[in-house]
Amino acid sequence: MSAPPHVCVGLCGDLEQDAGLELAAVANALEGFSSNVGVAVVPGLCHSPDLVASLAATTHATRMALGLCAQSTRSDEFQAWARKAGLDPFAVELVNLDGAESAETAVLVLAGAVARLRALPGSRPEELKLRLVSFEQRRTRRSLFSLPPTTYEAVAGIEEASCLGPQHCGRCISTCPFSAIRAVGVKVTVDRDRCESCGLCVTACPTNAIGLPGSALSQYEAEMATLLSADQPSLLLTCRRSASTVAGGNGRAPLSAGWLPVTVPCLGMVTPGWILQALARGASTVALLGCGERCRSDRATISRERVDFVRELLGLLGESAPSQRVLWMDPDSALTRADAFPSRTRDRTDDRALSLLEPAATTAGAVELAERYGARPDVSLPHAGSPLGMVRLREETCTACGACPAVCPTEALLYEEGPQGEAIISFEAARCVSCGNCARVCPESASDTLSVSPRIDLAALAHGRVALKRAASARCRKCGRAIAPDAMLRRIRALLEGDEASEPLIAILTQLCSDCRALDSTPSVGDH
Repeated sequence: MSAPPHVCVGLCGDLEQDAGLELAAVANALEGFSSNVGVAVVPGLCHSPDLVASLAATTHATRMALGLCAQSTRSDEFQAWARKAGLDPFAVELVNLDGAESAETAVLVLAGAVARLRALPGSRPEELKLRLVSFEQRRTRRSLFSLPPTTYEAVAGIEEASCLGPQHCGRCISTCPFSAIRAVGVKVTVDRDRCESCGLCVTACPTNAIGLPGSALSQYEAEMATLLSADQPSLLLTCRRSASTVAGGNGRAPLSAGWLPVTVPCLGMVTPGWILQALARGASTVALLGCGERCRSDRATISRERVDFVRELLGLLGESAPSQRVLWMDPDSALTRADAFPSRTRDRTDDRALSLLEPAATTAGAVELAERYGARPDVSLPHAGSPLGMVRLREETCTACGACPAVCPTEALLYEEGPQGEAIISFEAARCVSCGNCARVCPESASDTLSVSPRIDLAALAHGRVALKRAASARCRKCGRAIAPDAMLRRIRALLEGDEASEPLIAILTQLCSDCRALDSTPSVGDH
């Protein structure tokens, strides 16, 4: 197994005076927290981004977490100097330690940044675009003379080997608020000029086939798992735009208000599974802070729906104060204090990995919390904010044609052949993302044969995969193999009956399998 990437943690020397942190203690604790981490105290680092290049050269680090007094210097300047040093544009994490209440808090958030960097997949050329930085934006005087005013922005990239394509999925296409993701034939492509790096496609994809440099699910999983190792922590999930003004009206930074921040490109990237997983792993409180009406992706309503869903679910599971466990914060109001709240902490011997990929994230979080609360097994919640869905199928009108499983992106619906050759359509609630593909392709839509709705149902999750339709199959009169479900053949006969010219076709379809149709040469069948 290869060694983890070498990460250097640079601490601004002014933290000792400005934040009252004992940097020697922070450095010792960090080096003991994780292997292959070097710590250096750099005087004036906050206002001298050019020191990143010399720090990288001295430590030979491939990734860097920088603990700063305040984020008064623009991140693009640090990125530019990191690029000059030969580092990946997203291999530098800036950590604002302003207001850190203790060395332990500083160590924890820095360790979270280190974990993020270790999980960074790396940037591919097609996932980067160069952008000019306006001179009107705040910059250091040094950068005006030594660097061109440019920065790199992330662009979503498609892993073709994992992508199911627009015919079988297409969730990223419908999710993108900027119409940057499109179907071109059987492939999904990204318009680099339109992509705004919001990350919504990353969490919408059920196969984790979309990469976004600096915002991979593996990075958030690693960071949150580190932060959740604390005793009943309070997490603040905030979008990148609001992070720069997160202090709010009372002047508090997240750390001084008791919050451990996790910054995402857009709050619409955060699914209910993130919140439920955090609570299941001992978080006292989880708060969401977006950018309100200033949101470029216009996903504030969806984020509110998800918060409402989690709160309602917690109430059904047995939580007495769900609105205190999950908070929605107005970006224009003061940042509230993260008050301690009794948490049903998990067993620390539980080493199950944190997973943020939907629908598994919501499933795991809900099941774990249900066990913790001793909830009733029949808890069911229909809600627009649910990442999970439930399929309803009318057996009497279903022909078991197999169209719905063919377009299911997560294999929630499967078409299988039973031991007697019968056709079986089965459903697994834990896999359903309520995309609606199945209902759209059902040929019996006029009979309301199949429908899907956003809902979480604990009983269905516990039952696992269940058969929705079993249909006997007609047998080939020549070789004896299954041709198709009897119900489907009856439907075809009903559609074609009454037309004498169709009788030979009916005979072919209902009596012979596909292989024997090509070989058959009897006058009654082969001549037509």
